[in-house]
Amino acid sequence: DFRRCYAEVADYLRGADFTIGNIETVFAGPTAKYTGYPTFNTPEDYLEAVKDAGFDFLVTGNNHSLDRGGNGAFKTLEVLDKFGFAHTGTYSSPADRDSIRIVNVKGISMAILNYTYGTNGIPIPKDKPWIINLTDTLLIEKDVLAARALKPDLVVVSFHWGLEYQHEPCGSQRIQFETAAAAGA
Repeated sequence: DFRRCYAEVADYLRGADFTIGNIETVFAGPTAKYTGYPTFNTPEDYLEAVKDAGFDFLVTGNNHSLDRGGNGAFKTLEVLDKFGFAHTGTYSSPADRDSIRIVNVKGISMAILNYTYGTNGIPIPKDKPWIINLTDTLLIEKDVLAARALKPDLVVVSFHWGLEYQHEPCGSQRIQFETAAAAGA
């Protein structure tokens, strides 16, 4: 039971109209061995605590998305679906990658996009380049424009980036942000 992980903040999270979180692990199952740093694999029971804490939507594109390779990423998506979480950032197919996630919260529609700076050196499967969104400015612009074409009230872009212990964005982060904003995020 992982609920104690959120005991101090769950009331705040549940009290929000919409709570989005970055799920920085995979749920590849016990045969892939449960581990922590530097390559994560978490028991799916953890998602009961995430759900109970009030998270509504999870972004999955981050540096640990491929900690158990492509199969671990696919298994994670299956488990998130099983627990009823809406999510974006990693994908099961090209069509899934091109599908813009739109949520409606109290009459406000939001398209949610997610990108990461990398995968800690774990290679993206060559036959599945669509499995994860990297912070490619051409992709970001294309996706934001596609999201805007669906006419949501907001386009939210969640970037997973940053250098540890750095308090200011670097040049590439500024360019990626400016690309998203100029396209309508």
